[in-house]
Amino acid sequence: MPHYLITNENKSGVGLKAHTLKQNFYVGRYSLMFLVLFFVGILSFVYLVHFNGTATRGYEIARLEYERDELLNKREQNNISLSESQTLEFVKNSSRIQQMRTPKEVNYYWPVKDNEVALAK
Repeated sequence: MPHYLITNENKSGVGLKAHTLKQNFYVGRYSLMFLVLFFVGILSFVYLVHFNGTATRGYEIARLEYERDELLNKREQNNISLSESQTLEFVKNSSRIQQMRTPKEVNYYWPVKDNEVALAK
């Protein structure tokens, strides 16, 4: 129903329409319950989507950390293997080792008593 404003001016017609901000909006008890449940459902859905995304990112981070640890262990093993091979090659190729000869006779010593040493052939 439109609202009319009565003025002091003598105008023919219906007058000026008043712009009112207050409007009566009535909602029944069941409609209000439905709206509240609807908004609670929407908020629950948004929370569930956010929580699911966070959990998925957490699992992905854990998987990537596990892969990183495996790769670091493999790299460390490769470095150890490389160091060993480089060391053996260096020792074999050094000039001091090349000048060594095999001994003609080998003597082994072991302790017999506290300060005595026995010789075995």
